[in-house]
Amino acid sequence: MNKIKERNPASGVQSKNRRKWLRFEFASPILFRLISIDQGEPKIESNLERAGELLDISAGGVLLATKKPVTDGNFITLNLNLKGVREVQGILGKVKRVEESEQGDFLVGVEFCSIESFPQLYQQALTQKNIQSFDKKIMEAVAESILARRKDRIKV
Repeated sequence: MNKIKERNPASGVQSKNRRKWLRFEFASPILFRLISIDQGEPKIESNLERAGELLDISAGGVLLATKKPVTDGNFITLNLNLKGVREVQGILGKVKRVEESEQGDFLVGVEFCSIESFPQLYQQALTQKNIQSFDKKIMEAVAESILARRKDRIKV
């Protein structure tokens, strides 16, 4: 895969960007829940939906800010509000890094992942709870949008 090169104006030297995906700043509220394994069954925090602020998004994941820390390696489900476009719910993600900001918030890097990356014993249970990869959720949203537009055209 080609890496995007950035030029450091101070040194005149090119450096490789380590990111795989182009990131877009996207300030928007975000809700998420932790997934834990309880008595052999994946359990999604039902009583506590955590709020945060989406800071940026790419095809590979998101960066969000939240008041409470989350542990690296945790799986979470995300509900993204794409500002007037659509709310996409039940996206599976894995916490890749957590850093405390100067303001006391926690910056959380989340990688979108597929059901197959979750422990195999629990994949079916997540699918039954309508948790899917970002790609599948976006494909569903596009398909629903196309169907809605077709219905509108037929009514005209």
